[in-house]
Amino acid sequence: MKCSSPLLLALLVLCGCHSAKPKATAPATPAPAAQVQPPAPPPLVRPAAFWPLERGTSWTYAGSLLSGSNGVVTTNAVRLTCVVQETQTLRGHRMARLSCFPPALSPWEAVPTNAPYVLLRTPAGAWHAIEATQARPVLARLADPKDALDDLLTFETQVLAEPLKAGLRWGDPTGMQRLDGLCCWVTGTPRAASLADVAGLSKDWQLELFPLTFRTNPDQLDVQFAPNIGILATDYVHHGTPGEVHLRLTAFHPAPAAPAPPAAGAAPDAGQKSQR
Repeated sequence: MKCSSPLLLALLVLCGCHSAKPKATAPATPAPAAQVQPPAPPPLVRPAAFWPLERGTSWTYAGSLLSGSNGVVTTNAVRLTCVVQETQTLRGHRMARLSCFPPALSPWEAVPTNAPYVLLRTPAGAWHAIEATQARPVLARLADPKDALDDLLTFETQVLAEPLKAGLRWGDPTGMQRLDGLCCWVTGTPRAASLADVAGLSKDWQLELFPLTFRTNPDQLDVQFAPNIGILATDYVHHGTPGEVHLRLTAFHPAPAAPAPPAAGAAPDAGQKSQR
């Protein structure tokens, strides 16, 4: 009987070890990704100004224009955004240049893409809306320190008086004496403003709405104004030739907040170059 050599036994052991198959392992289950919650929107801040006119403030309106010609009446949907483009104060008169002025919209003309107006508040609290080209001589006089500013503005351009109250009138002195309320602006009884359908406004804000009306025999213009916001709606109706304009505020965007100045001794931002 022969004995196996030690070398042969070692080879057999090595062959047996290498021929064994490794055990399969289940793939590791990845950990669920952490869900990142979107940042909460900043709280809505009610403007403090009677008519907020900081640069960048905007109002968006939607509504319709109705016009008639040769027995054919046409109604078109309209969307209009009014933006404060520039502001400054000249000799106590606050000026704001607007991209448009909703009450000036005409039912018989195309919706303008560029119809700037200048809104001017006098030190006495009278607000005037003037088409931009017609406002140039007014602004030039305000910029002249030698001008006494006599007869600077006329009643035809006044659109608002501050402070508002029921029964307040302004405009043509003759019209203001009429008993029928024609040919001048008349302020109606204020009521609570409805803000639920206006983006950018909180329905919890307690705001007053003042109805403002300018009536003549052939037509009528109604404006709804809310202090701290501005114009909420405007309605124009012509009683002869068919012509109507109806606009409602759908969104309000206050001016972007200015960045806070850096604290004393704070290091400059990485994106800013240091000045030496």
